[in-house]
Amino acid sequence: MMRGLLCSLMLVFAVLVSGCTPEAARPLPDSMRVTADERLVGTWRAEILGNIHTVTITRGSTAGTLVAEMTTRTAAGGSRQAIASRHVLSFYDFRGTRLIVEHGPSAVDHRLVYRYAAYDIGADGAVTLRFTSEPEIDRWASPLRINASIRGIDPNFRFIYVLADRDTIAAVLASKPASEMFNVAFGPFARQ
Repeated sequence: MMRGLLCSLMLVFAVLVSGCTPEAARPLPDSMRVTADERLVGTWRAEILGNIHTVTITRGSTAGTLVAEMTTRTAAGGSRQAIASRHVLSFYDFRGTRLIVEHGPSAVDHRLVYRYAAYDIGADGAVTLRFTSEPEIDRWASPLRINASIRGIDPNFRFIYVLADRDTIAAVLASKPASEMFNVAFGPFARQ
């Protein structure tokens, strides 16, 4: 479970749930890029699967970016363990759905990678991230098979590293509606 959460240290709050979002060598095409969503600036908290995630999001030093610093307190053997990470967030429009593209360390080998997620801000102001399910991860790998490698330490957790160019990644994303591509909810995160 912990490896699944580490694999998912992604995007706004840099965390995923079961399965893992593909890691990519490149972000999405610049033509899809939009301004940073300033509504996300602040400190957010969620308790999910017994883990407490606290995320502080600030304005980035590069125009149009935000920076997320996250601490996850996990229950490990009856005691709490803290894991901290830092991620640069860029924003993209995917056919009317806002995506966050996170640039941060891989859960496998700590190289810098890109990960993608959709997000929703509810009427109450809480943020829910939406990630890619296991079947969709398999579908990502299929058209990109020649340009993707599946790596990892634990065979139960597959880490897909996509080497395809930005336009190919965008075409794979565009092959389904965002609600089907990003269909695993994680959150909600409440403002602190």
